[in-house]
Amino acid sequence: MKNIPFAERIACTIDEATAAGGFGRTKLYSLIKEGSLATVTVGRRRLVIVRSLIDLLQPAKSQLNAGLAPESSSQSVSPSTADATCPNGRRSDS
Repeated sequence: MKNIPFAERIACTIDEATAAGGFGRTKLYSLIKEGSLATVTVGRRRLVIVRSLIDLLQPAKSQLNAGLAPESSSQSVSPSTADATCPNGRRSDS
């Protein structure tokens, strides 16, 4: 069987989706239940639609065009603060 790049696949398993998304099975099933993630059931096996997973994980184009940061990155540290602060919380230049 030919190894197809993940983004070009039509569907993936639950385990593959959790690994690609960086979240656990409970969160994945929660996203499925609320309708944020599309799936298909084949027999007893549930597969996640890869396009749906990619759309969920990529920030909306309207957010990017408006200059808004994605919700998950709202707690980022500015480079100037990160460079000047040691792990113990004290400034390195003092």
